[in-house]
Amino acid sequence: METLAATLRDEPEPIASRRPNLPPRVARLIERCLAKVPERRYGSTRELLDELRALLAAGAEAAAPRRRRGRLPAPRTTLIGREEELTRITSLIVNEGVRLVTLTGPGGVGKTRLALAAAEKLLPHFREEVFFIPLGTVRDPAHVCSAIAEALGARVGAGESPLTAVIAELNTTGAPALLVLDNFEQVISAAGDVSELLAACPVVSFIVTSREVLHLYGEYDVPVPPLPVPDLESDLPPEKLARTAAVALFIARARAVDPSFRLTADTANAVVEICRRLDGLPLALELAAARVRTLPPEALVTRLGQRLQLLTAGARDLPDRQHTMRRAIDWSHGLLTPAEQTLFRRLSVFAGAFTLEGAEAVCDPNQKLGIETVDGVASLVDKSLLQKQEAEGGGARFGMLETIREYASSLLIESEDEPLTRRAHAAYFLVLAEEGARELASVESPEWLALFACEHDNFRAALDQLLKTGNAEWGLRMALGLFHFWERAEHLSEGRGWLAGFLELPVANQDDGLRARAFFAIGVFASAQGDYNEAILRTEMSLALHRRRGDQRGMAVAHNALGIYFTEVGDFDHAARDLEASLVAWREAGDESGYTRSLSNLAFVRRKQRQYDEARRLYDEAAVIFSRNGDRLSSAWLLSHQGGVAADQKLWNDATRFYEMALDAFRLLSDTWGIASTVADLGTIAREHGDRARAAERYREALGAFLRLGHRRGVARVLESMAVLAGQAGAPERALTLSSAAAALRQKLGVPRPITDQGELSTWLETARQAVEPRAAEEALRRGALMSLPEAVRYAESAV
Repeated sequence: METLAATLRDEPEPIASRRPNLPPRVARLIERCLAKVPERRYGSTRELLDELRALLAAGAEAAAPRRRRGRLPAPRTTLIGREEELTRITSLIVNEGVRLVTLTGPGGVGKTRLALAAAEKLLPHFREEVFFIPLGTVRDPAHVCSAIAEALGARVGAGESPLTAVIAELNTTGAPALLVLDNFEQVISAAGDVSELLAACPVVSFIVTSREVLHLYGEYDVPVPPLPVPDLESDLPPEKLARTAAVALFIARARAVDPSFRLTADTANAVVEICRRLDGLPLALELAAARVRTLPPEALVTRLGQRLQLLTAGARDLPDRQHTMRRAIDWSHGLLTPAEQTLFRRLSVFAGAFTLEGAEAVCDPNQKLGIETVDGVASLVDKSLLQKQEAEGGGARFGMLETIREYASSLLIESEDEPLTRRAHAAYFLVLAEEGARELASVESPEWLALFACEHDNFRAALDQLLKTGNAEWGLRMALGLFHFWERAEHLSEGRGWLAGFLELPVANQDDGLRARAFFAIGVFASAQGDYNEAILRTEMSLALHRRRGDQRGMAVAHNALGIYFTEVGDFDHAARDLEASLVAWREAGDESGYTRSLSNLAFVRRKQRQYDEARRLYDEAAVIFSRNGDRLSSAWLLSHQGGVAADQKLWNDATRFYEMALDAFRLLSDTWGIASTVADLGTIAREHGDRARAAERYREALGAFLRLGHRRGVARVLESMAVLAGQAGAPERALTLSSAAAALRQKLGVPRPITDQGELSTWLETARQAVEPRAAEEALRRGALMSLPEAVRYAESAV
């Protein structure tokens, strides 16, 4: 029974493995007789007899088998930046026994060049039995085996299929062989033939280049990414930038058309911008570099808004699909189904990356796409038109290379889908903004902040579309939904700009409630940037609108904000009047929580007025209410404020006790902002006590917390505190450098140091200036002003 089962189930061992000297046609004849599938066997004994007679007549065929050695196309250029991928491919085949390696990636990413380099490196392993089979001109999947047979020099006998001939040829000698199948994507249905070759020829391996995977058992997908691109803010000198893969490729190809081309300090930024805007895509970089003969890099940058028009005129002897970037993408687009093509162009509405949920909501809101969105996205990933990106928290995001997005966007513009797709995109992100705003209004949510940061480019695209179409209501709602994110991520000027833009639309006058909230938000952003006149003006406009609407809560919020702004400019009497008005409005609105926050702010005013007993009384009253309402976060901040009152009076032990109680509370709540702020305050207490080592330790902890939070204003505050510490420690140049780095950071953010906090730092800076020579002082200030944020942080940590 086992023998009978094996007869039906198992492929016989190739006869060539036992009889190496058997003529190839004899071996093929026997294997055809033993084929499991009836259609592959001889149709009759007459057909077999004819084949045997033909063998006898061709006596030369009885000679020992010889296969012509494969030839690889000679590379015309040096392979740049693919060392890691090259090592991975050869290791998979040589060390891990993988027999099917598929190199996937978008058109123009350099799959063929990498495959050839890998094949050349593998020549000794396969004893020169390496064959390159270009499939770019093959359109019919049925002809793939014919192309392989031609490359191997296999003869296809009468009535014999090319697949059978290839199997017989590969098994004739039993020697290991490597077949490189190039451009497999347009004959993807021939993957079954590759599977049969792998099963029938155990000593044969494949490297396949394709814009989509073959989905075969045992296949190992090696994605070929674009070349690494340097960060625009990396501050690397030209000689180091030139060693970055994308820049190195651009330079090499530019020199091919203009031997005098060099990367200099003047051209470095433009070249990096070109590489970044072209996603590090090798074909795009080569096509752009070919323009250097007539356009310098700076001029190329200005023309990259229309990438596909610029990236033309490839070498004449390149395949036709590589003459321009548009043809390269046309090739991939033509392989999509109609439903996939529709999804592809609609997905171009996303800026940056997107989630599956977003794709479903925007691209198929009515479930009429004709394909499940998840299946369509998966197919576009397989075909290298989308890239999968791992997101924080284990989720998946997907995105297009910008060159591909521009192509897809041009298709969307030409279609009737565009207006509805862009509206669906704006609607989805409006809902997301308002949902996140509700969470961020009450708690510090790292998850929502991270999500908004990921989607920020999509929010910008949606806001831009709403502004262009004059949709003030949606625009103001979305901008207000982003208010907390913009404030905490310090996108202050951007937030002011969007809100002001929508308020200028004529239709914005139709909703006083939205306008009042928008004016208030502009005031918050302006105050954070030290523009208190604008902050007060806009908040008073907000107050007037709330008063006209009879909105007591809105009036309370506006009065409270005005109290804070007047406090910041030192107008404590005006601040107290607004805060007292806020308390009245909160009582009218029946909002005890809001009342207590304004009470705490009034206590701060009394503290600034040095009415310390009154400040403590108000803080104690607020603490009772917060405790009764279970507001643990506000209670923690009250402890911090009471520590501030004690510190103002130089009651250091009391200040330390309150700050440490606040720190414990913030740690229990995992409130990073509270932790960072309080640790910095404890550092200042240690500094005032003369314990510089403890102060340095506290400042380092606060610096790390602010960095993790992404709060650069907090980083600037700690750098300034460290500058004072350096001055006290007798290191005036360090003090000047740190203060200059902090000032540069504040200038970049558009956030000056608060007026009420300038005295101590100014005193120490003046002392530091007088302690060193003028030239040394200027050099220290210049050094700090030129530091990037990471450099400033490293310097600060070393300085203490």
